[in-house]
Amino acid sequence: MGVDASGKAAIVSAGDSWVIRSMSYPYKVGPVEDQQRMLLLQPEQDGFTLSPGRYIVVVKGIGYDFTVAGTITDPNQCVERINAANGAFYSPCPPPR
Repeated sequence: MGVDASGKAAIVSAGDSWVIRSMSYPYKVGPVEDQQRMLLLQPEQDGFTLSPGRYIVVVKGIGYDFTVAGTITDPNQCVERINAANGAFYSPCPPPR
């Protein structure tokens, strides 16, 4: 949401943009046997799986973007951005009606 040229509130699609949120999921990281350039990531909590959506894993300060396939149902996969005179603000999407 923002303000159009006439000063009225306007809602526009964010298109392909995305935001890195301050949420994280703990994973154990270790080497893959006989594969020096590969890492094995396993959730610290048994049985934990990522819900469908877009994620980033950070290794040595570099982010790697990946997607979990499926229908997105997790509300954490959606944020709304409000453009204001003093910056952009993000909030969770409202529940579907």
